[in-house]
Amino acid sequence: MMHTFGHFRFWTREAGFVAAFLVMAATLMGPPHEIAAQGLSGAVTVASVTPSSGAAAGGTTVTISGIGFLTGASVLFGLVPATNVTVTSTSQITATVPANSVATVAVPVTVVNTGGVSGTLSGAFTYGATTGQLNVSGIAPSNGSVNGGTTVTITGSGLSRVTSVSFGGVAGTGLSATGDSSLTVTTPAHAAGVVTVTVVTSDGSSTTTPNAFVYSTVAAITLTSISPAAGSTAGGTTTTLTGSGFATGITVSIGAAMATNVNVTSASRATATAPARSTTGPADVRVTAPSGETATLTGGFVYQTATATPVTLPATGIGLFVFGGGSNDQLVTATGCLKVTAAFWTTTASGEFVSYVPGTTIGPVNAAWNTLFPAGIPAGTALLGKCA
Repeated sequence: MMHTFGHFRFWTREAGFVAAFLVMAATLMGPPHEIAAQGLSGAVTVASVTPSSGAAAGGTTVTISGIGFLTGASVLFGLVPATNVTVTSTSQITATVPANSVATVAVPVTVVNTGGVSGTLSGAFTYGATTGQLNVSGIAPSNGSVNGGTTVTITGSGLSRVTSVSFGGVAGTGLSATGDSSLTVTTPAHAAGVVTVTVVTSDGSSTTTPNAFVYSTVAAITLTSISPAAGSTAGGTTTTLTGSGFATGITVSIGAAMATNVNVTSASRATATAPARSTTGPADVRVTAPSGETATLTGGFVYQTATATPVTLPATGIGLFVFGGGSNDQLVTATGCLKVTAAFWTTTASGEFVSYVPGTTIGPVNAAWNTLFPAGIPAGTALLGKCA
């Protein structure tokens, strides 16, 4: 077939060589403004190629990002045309990497629009880049709920090339490689039972681990509330968490730190002590089951300043005072009372007395108080209190 490009005329039977010739011809014809003067327009930029490495045998599916991509564009790895080129938008192309005879080499990746305008990213793809041979040595945790949602960590080698992980034939979600030796993935929903885990890489290689994960019918873990929902940045606030699926072995985190003294009192209730935090403001509360399944209450706990205006109470008996505002812990600190002997009261809008007894971990004792002050005690609140 004969092709004409500017002053160039040539014959070829392979479309890939047309694209290669256009790149070389555009270079010979001079700067972009000279090319545009001959009827070509638009700019093409190749910004990234993902993944940026693969086997010398080719076959890796890559995503090319940039600008100015047009339907019908060709892609070259070095001077070798890619296959299965799909222009999904003006900023993204998918393609299959061709083979390369050199074991390890970085090549430029070029996108050529049908009009001949091209863009190149030097050294964008490395053939034969050193990665470990695909191998799975560990899967943890190895069990989770039939509802899915368990975050699983897979360890081994060659995992940076993994593009999918399936559990019993169902693809997981949220795949994230943290290097060549580790990746995380979230399990999909699946019927109860033991399933195989299959890992597939971008070049089509795969490995299957039989009997690697157990789906069980344990209740899905949920987190619906936390009370009190505020506390001091100094930490130490004892909170009650309400939800479902709680069991011995759960962990609780508030913000980026782990809570302490976690105690499961029922499948729907647990207590925990809030950790310290350097900044004020809302923090996410997360409960994690031993299976790895999690439940999160976004912004569920509000950290407040660690100081409060001091309050003077009589050594014996009950005193009336106006509190300057803060958490339950700040209230105790402000009065100077011992936590194990202090007690406080206030009234609701209807005149009903509610109490706060810092020394008890029994949720119902302080339930009405925490309901009245879910985000801390407002400044100017009138309270009764005693130290002993």
